[in-house]
Amino acid sequence: MKKLVLVLVAAQLAACAGRAPAPVAVTQAQDRYMDCAAINAEVQANNKKITELGGEEGKKVAQNVIVGAAGLLIPILWFGMDFQNAAGKEVAALQSRQQYLATLAEQRCGAAPPVAVQTVQMTASAPAAAPTAAGPRTFRGKGSTDAWCQSPAMVLTINGEAVEGLLSETSSGTPTSKVTGSVSNGQLALSFTGSGPDYFTGEATGTQTGGNIRIAFKTKTTKACNYTFDLKPASTASPTELLK
Repeated sequence: MKKLVLVLVAAQLAACAGRAPAPVAVTQAQDRYMDCAAINAEVQANNKKITELGGEEGKKVAQNVIVGAAGLLIPILWFGMDFQNAAGKEVAALQSRQQYLATLAEQRCGAAPPVAVQTVQMTASAPAAAPTAAGPRTFRGKGSTDAWCQSPAMVLTINGEAVEGLLSETSSGTPTSKVTGSVSNGQLALSFTGSGPDYFTGEATGTQTGGNIRIAFKTKTTKACNYTFDLKPASTASPTELLK
């Protein structure tokens, strides 16, 4: 009688041990005939199915925890644990299918389906954006140039999207050109106004990467100097002092 009871219990637990997974195929025969409406309809249906499977997966995890603990006392109960993870495998297949449908929508509709592709994983919240530095930031640096040119220097102050500064084309650091311009998305557009015909007047561009600014241009004066600057954050001294 005791053996019969154990057999019946084992059979009952096996029925609770989980179903076999039935993952959806990523590509299907009807895909070649699907229009935008059909794609969006399947995306919505898949999202609903993913939600349902997410609930099923959560219940199975809880069941395994309870049965696993009870199995320490009654080992036969371990037969009731679900090792097949059918819901998890089906969710993964549906997510792959959703990505494929998104690709079809881009090809046939010119955009991804308006219905968002749903997942059951908990996504980590994005880290808070680092606070931007308040007020103006000043950058300075000596430039490299040709052998026949004097050592140049530049100082720029960025305040919001506005840029102001000075360029020196003399080894002494005396300002020779005024700099104005703007910055957007790390790209600088600069305008130089020379203090005389021997000093640079013209346009140049630069890039801001991290804490550095890189600028390179060629002057239009008789010397035709090639300048390359790697400017780094500077102190709060005046622009004229920073050129030296």
